[in-house]
Amino acid sequence: MSPNALNDLLHDLNNEQEVANIPMEQIEPDPDQPRKLFSEQSISELAQSIEAHGILQPILVYLKNDRYIIVAGERRFRACQKIGLESIPCKIMHYKTEMQKLEVSLIENIQRENLNAVDLALSFQTLLQKFNLTQDEIAQKVAKSRSYVANIVRLLNLPTEVQEAIRQGKLSFGHAKALMGSDNPEHYLADILNSEISVRDLEKKIRERNKAPSRKQTNENSDDLEYIREAIEQKLSLPTQIQLDPKGGGKIICTFTDFGMLDSVLQTLSK
Repeated sequence: MSPNALNDLLHDLNNEQEVANIPMEQIEPDPDQPRKLFSEQSISELAQSIEAHGILQPILVYLKNDRYIIVAGERRFRACQKIGLESIPCKIMHYKTEMQKLEVSLIENIQRENLNAVDLALSFQTLLQKFNLTQDEIAQKVAKSRSYVANIVRLLNLPTEVQEAIRQGKLSFGHAKALMGSDNPEHYLADILNSEISVRDLEKKIRERNKAPSRKQTNENSDDLEYIREAIEQKLSLPTQIQLDPKGGGKIICTFTDFGMLDSVLQTLSK
């Protein structure tokens, strides 16, 4: 991530921004913000820092129906609540589009608050589905490669309990990426959480259980398969997974969360 990405985006908004101390009771979190999980320990540590040194960076808010909605900085807001502050410095934003608000919130969380991979995947999915961006366009916005964006989105193919382990920092991205190759990720979750199984050993176990071809055999077609998988995913705007069987066949799995997404797929296929 470029260190100037957020400042460049804020400059591109081309609007007047005002900074003001706003009463805490007039501010509320945004239910659509990228970060969904907040560590109580992290909030307590930040609260102690704010109590000792003050707030070094205003939170970002926008006005909606006489309430100020947090765009970025909810962790700072919660820390201020914890120590009983009556007001907090806010930068009041005036967005021209909903996507501008989401972009600022997403990039600010990535740069300053270490957004976890699952919440990041949900944000990318919103950009793909709600705003019809491609993975290439998202990659440019967050200064990452297209393959990075594709791999993050694929996390949404994993079962809920696996995603929750990622959110809580109990499961590394490497382990999660290995689990994408399994048709039963939950089978391995307890072993990963209760022992120090390496990513390489996990991949070996998954290959043996699936009775898949060796890595040497599958690597010959891996680039082509990844290209096909990404093409399908971008076309349908759905997280997509391709699973091979030992006989050379396989299946394509596309994940959806509501029937509206299925309607979008039907419209795409009808074109």
